[in-house]
Order: sequence, then structure tokens, then C-alpha cells
Amino acid sequence: MKTANKLITSLITKKTQVVNRLKSWIRANGRSMYLALPISERQKLAITFFLYRFAGFLFTGMVHYEVWKRGQLGSALTPLTSGVIASSEISSTIQTISFESHDAPVVSIIIPSYGNLPVTLTCLRSIYQNLPEVSIEVIVQEDCSPDPDIDHLGAISGLRYFRNDVNLGFLRSCNHAVDQARGDYIYFLNNDTEVTTGWLDRMLDVFIRFPECGMVGSKLVYPDGRLQEAGGIIWRDGSAWNFGRMQDPDVSEFNYVRECDYSSGASLLIKRELFDRVGRFDERYAPAYCEDSDLAFKVRAAGYKLYYQPASAVIHYEGVSNGTSTAGGIKAYQVINNKRLYEKWANELASFHFKNGEEVFLAKGRTRARKTIMVIDHYVPQPDRDAGSRTMSMILKLLVEHDFDVKFWSSNPWFDLQYTPTLQQAGIEVFYGFEYLGKFQDWVKENGKYFDAFLLSRPAIASEFLGAIRTHSRAKILYYGHDIHHLRMRSQLETDPDNRKVAKEASSLEKIEKDIWGRVDVVMYPSDEETEFVRNYLSTVHKPEKAAVTLPPYAFDYIENAAPITPAGRSDVLFVAGFGHPPNISAAVWFANHVWPGLHKENSTLKLHLVGSNPSPEVMALACESIRVTGFVTDATLLEYYQHARVAIAPLLYGAGIKGKVVEAMFHGVPVVTTPVGAQGLGDGEGALSVSADHEEQSLQIKLLLNDDKYWLTRSAASTRFVRRHFTYDNVWRILERVISKPDAQK
Repeated sequence: MKTANKLITSLITKKTQVVNRLKSWIRANGRSMYLALPISERQKLAITFFLYRFAGFLFTGMVHYEVWKRGQLGSALTPLTSGVIASSEISSTIQTISFESHDAPVVSIIIPSYGNLPVTLTCLRSIYQNLPEVSIEVIVQEDCSPDPDIDHLGAISGLRYFRNDVNLGFLRSCNHAVDQARGDYIYFLNNDTEVTTGWLDRMLDVFIRFPECGMVGSKLVYPDGRLQEAGGIIWRDGSAWNFGRMQDPDVSEFNYVRECDYSSGASLLIKRELFDRVGRFDERYAPAYCEDSDLAFKVRAAGYKLYYQPASAVIHYEGVSNGTSTAGGIKAYQVINNKRLYEKWANELASFHFKNGEEVFLAKGRTRARKTIMVIDHYVPQPDRDAGSRTMSMILKLLVEHDFDVKFWSSNPWFDLQYTPTLQQAGIEVFYGFEYLGKFQDWVKENGKYFDAFLLSRPAIASEFLGAIRTHSRAKILYYGHDIHHLRMRSQLETDPDNRKVAKEASSLEKIEKDIWGRVDVVMYPSDEETEFVRNYLSTVHKPEKAAVTLPPYAFDYIENAAPITPAGRSDVLFVAGFGHPPNISAAVWFANHVWPGLHKENSTLKLHLVGSNPSPEVMALACESIRVTGFVTDATLLEYYQHARVAIAPLLYGAGIKGKVVEAMFHGVPVVTTPVGAQGLGDGEGALSVSADHEEQSLQIKLLLNDDKYWLTRSAASTRFVRRHFTYDNVWRILERVISKPDAQK
């Protein structure tokens, strides 16, 4: 038995060793092999997906795989419904539902009804099952129908049920219900609807995120899951589209927050004060139809915007009350009121709206007067996982804040469940899904005329997309390189001169990067040294018209009158990095082998924290009692590490460009001990950094910072001053605005 156990243990150990060696080989060679494959990008991705699905354990910790894996965990569920409450369940449902009473709720939910107890009760049950985080009151305004059963709603605990003395019609009944409301916001909800999780809270988020927001509409879906409306478009003749009608509600173009011409009154949230100020629903449209479109025009005339919120999904049983035919009955008012809408807003329609069915690209988000830019990268930014993503997130944030219509295209076509919604909720259209796989050239051929600029990131990605953009668009092309990759690899060769693979890749990257510099309009790098290198190259190839600009890779939000940073309560040494990146792996191993033993021998309680995503097997092997390898941590947890660290290190042996975690540590006031490579682009940080490639000198500097409070305070203060002077959003935006600025494109 013991012999069998030993044999099994031996086999498991050998298997683990083989898997680890294979994983290391994939880390070292996977990217270059992928790029070298003589097949189309679509075929490459198909092979990659197959390997990920059936041999994912070999790719654990690799960023590309981890993004794919998160996308497979699921996506936003398509809202489903079991249908209207059965007659036999009405009594028990009424007894089950209850709402809290509030004298001053945040939102007053107004549900106009005209009989039909099962339908209205189904709506109320959905609210009860999906109560928002904010306080609400629920008002049902019954419009004097001949159906006596509807009055049973008055038995629902906490529901405010009102019955009109006479039939007012839908529009006037809604206006009348507002007189009963006590909330800061008015939310109109058709009775033939069912709400879903988070529907109201996500609508309120838009008011917080976009100060100019005056009104928000939902994504409306049919009970069978098809899309009914993702915001609306109104054409120059006053006719309208329910954008996305009958399509898949999960398609990317229907799932980002954007301005729209109108949103159906079936689910509409507006500030109470604004609703009153613009005159409520205009009664020229009584009894119903077009009052919601007219309200959107009035909101804009008052200086506000209407937004579509896809994260607020509402199921709408369209036509339950009034049918769908406009030939007769109340539905006929849809045609009559459409003419009234056109007559009232003819000037606005003529000046800003397009002819019916034309320029949908601009019409769907009312972006005609805005500059449009597309940012292209290898995957959706993961700002809490890698420095390059933090830079791209900063750029995207600034573009949105300065009213650009921002698009994001990833070379990886899957939906990142964790990070994509962050961009979508910021108002950025993110392209994903197999309908876009390998289709960029076709897409830009059709839509390239609408863009003012494209921003490309990283050499392999830029070279993949540059040709199609140049062929099909006259927009300005910007390139942000993060660092000069071939110089980083040549730096690596200084520590490993016989590495033929690195030498070959450096030569290949040099050709790619220099080709990109010569073809784009503006080249941007994070340090002056890199920018000067590019300028010198461009001058040698006689392309002085090409611009090379230094763009700081990071910016921070500063808290005025923040508590002073002190060494009190701080201990230990901190190295924050993405530990799937070869320079960071080498740095961690070097420090653990050459600097740490002496420090720990002198102070046995001292700890080294290696904090960051995707730790490689080499980094994991460093873990011991005195060295902690954390793997990925959230931003909140990372902040705690900075607040408790006494010294930050960045012992990089090779690399290029400004190192994000050096700047980040300085921002947090943690003194940094680094190498000349780690300090690239920063000098000595105006006296803030301790810079040396010698392990003994690094050890001495760390000991000094660990033991001398006065010295620590001097370095800490110098660090925060340096970052505040150079890494601000205003500085970064001044540069971006200058390089993007150009005469309007073909809009």
C-alpha cells in the first residue's frame, strides 16, 4: 500500500512539474507564436478559444486567458417572465405584497391603470420582488374603469391607491397622480410591465454620473426576450424608431449609456422639480401618445439631457391596454399626435435631426455636434490589474469628461463581465461579440467617415488595425506606446546577452514600432527620453511633420486638507506589480535573492509583500514566512497596503518607460527605493527617490527609511510634491486636447 501511495505521489509530482514547465514555456513563447502564425486573426482566435476551453489550466494567470475565462462565467441574464398572474393566485398575491411607507421618499413610482387587475398586480409584484435600495412610494392611479375588481389593490399594505372621479385619459391621469406624489423624483411606469433587479437604482446612477441628466429611460424588452426599445430616434419628419426593435438585447450597441431623442413613457424617471418646471405632460396630446417624446424636447429646451440606461431592464407587454393597431380606438391618437409633435418642434427637427433612416450612427446617440474617437487596445482596461490599463482608463475618463463620443474596440471579441460594464456605464460604446470578430475592416469601411480620431495602443495591436483605418478614414491617428518595447527588450539583453529569442523579438519589435511611428499622425510616450528618441528617428527618415509628444501615463485625484502622512504605524517592505510581466518577475527574484536575505537577517520580524496580479511560478516559489505573495487584490485592499507600508521597492533590472507603481507609491507618500531602470523618466523624482542598481546600496537605503523617521518624512513629502506637480488630470488633458484638435471630420 505504501509503495502504491509513493508511486501515485511520484506521478502527481511529475505531472505537476511537466505542467509547470509547459506553462512557463507558454508564457515565454505563446505571444510570439500567436503573432507568427500565418493565418487570419479570426482563425487564430478560434484556435485560442479551443485551447482555452479544453486546456485552460495551462494558461492560468495569463491576462488574455483570465479575461476570456471571466467572460465565460455568464453575461447579463435576458429578462424572462412566467406571464400575468393567474386569477386563482390574485388573492394570495395581494396578501403577500407590501410596501414601506415614507413621508419623504426619494422616488414616487406612478402607475396609471384602467382596470385589468391581473396585469397591474403583476407589475406591483415585480416591484415588490425587486425593491430598490432607495426609498420609494408606489402610487396606482386608477382612471375610473368599469372594472370593480381593480379596487382590490387598495388592500395592498403600503400601496397608495387612488381612483379618479371621472375618466381623465392616460395623460391627464398621469399629471393628476403627480399631485399625490411626495418624492424628489417621479417615475412613470406602465401597468403592463415587469421590472427587474436594480432597474431603478441604475436609473438614479445616471443622474449622479452625468450632471446634465434631466430624465432617464429604460431598456424595454418583450416577454419572450426580444428587444423592444433601446432608446428612441426621432427623424426630421417627426416619425420615430424604437432603436433595436426585435433584436437581441445583449448585442453591444444596445448596452451602453447614451443620450437619446426620446424614451418610452412605459418606464421614465425625471426630477420632480424639472417635470413641474417644464409644464408636465402637454395636454395637447391628450388622451395619449407622443407626450413622452414631447417631454424629451422640453427637457432639452430647459438645458438638460435624456439618457438611455441599458442596465435598467423592464419587460413590457406592449399593447395590453390599447392594442397595436392605429386604425381606430385610442391607438389612433398615435398618428394624430405625431402630427402635433411635428408642428410644435418643426424648427428643432429641421436643425438637428436627420432624414428618416439616415445617419443612424450619429442619430442613435445624438452625437452630431460632438467629436468622435475610437480607442483600440488588446482588451478592455483592467485598471486594478496592470499599469497599462490604468493609463488607458485615465485617457478614456478624460475623453468622456470632455464630451467626446467615445468608442472602444478590443482585439479580443468577448464580453468581459467584470470590466466592460464600467466603460458602458460611463457612456462608452464597447464592441464585443462574434458579430465583430475579424470584421474591423468591414466596419471601419462603413463607419470610418464619422470619426475625428483613432487612438491605438501597443505595437502589435496598432500594426493590426492601422492599415484599415488609413484606407477607410481621414481621421487623425494617435499612437500611445506605453513604453518603447524594443528598447525594453534590448535592456533585457544587457542582463542576458545570449538570449537569442529576446534578441530576435527585439529586432522584430523595432521594425514594427518604427513603421508605426512613420504612419500615424501623433506618437505619444510617457517619458521625455522616449519622446526624444522617437523625434530623432523621425528626423533621420525625413518625416518632420509627424509629432512626438510626452503624455504622462497617470493622473490622480487629490484630496485637499488631507491628514498628514506619517511613518507611525507603518512597517515592512512593499513591491506592487503585475507579476506576469517578465521584468517584474526578474525584479522580484533578484531582490529576494540579493537584498532581502540581509534585511531579514538583521530584522527577523520584517516582511516583504509582493502584491499584484498573475504571479508566475517563479514568483510563487518565493513565498515563505517572511515573503508574502498575494496575487490580485482590489483597489481598496491595495490602498491598505500602501497605508501600512514603510518602504516601497521597484528593483527592476530592465525595462523602458515610466513605471506606474513607482509613481503610485509616491502619490501615496511611501518612499521608494528603486534602480535606474525603475526611475526611468523620473530622474530621482526631484529628490524623492533612492536610486541604485547595487544591492548593498539598496539595502542601506531601505534600512535608513525603516529606522529614521525624519529621513522618512523628508522623502515622503518630496514624493507627494513631485506627483502633485507632474501627474494631474489637467496636465494630461492639455496635451490630449492639443494632439486631438483638428478641423471637424466629415460630419
